[in-house]
Amino acid sequence: MAKTAAERQKAYRERRGQDHRLNLYIAADAGAALARLCKLCRLPQREMLERLILTAEADHLQTLTPDSPEWLEYHGQIEAWEPEP
Repeated sequence: MAKTAAERQKAYRERRGQDHRLNLYIAADAGAALARLCKLCRLPQREMLERLILTAEADHLQTLTPDSPEWLEYHGQIEAWEPEP
């Protein structure tokens, strides 16, 4: 028997695993820049966005000292850190 639309959708989501779905609008100039980058690198938008996000995070992490309050805050292990007066 054929699957219902809901059953097909559930199976698709299960195959995707822990992926995060984004459904959003971005500014026209950012969209055009993304399109140019994708064309330049011959990558689909999903892969280009993943690379940009991970590169930006890697750059930020290099500014942090491991296990510092800022590091722990970034990783959600402590609340916003404020220096003592």
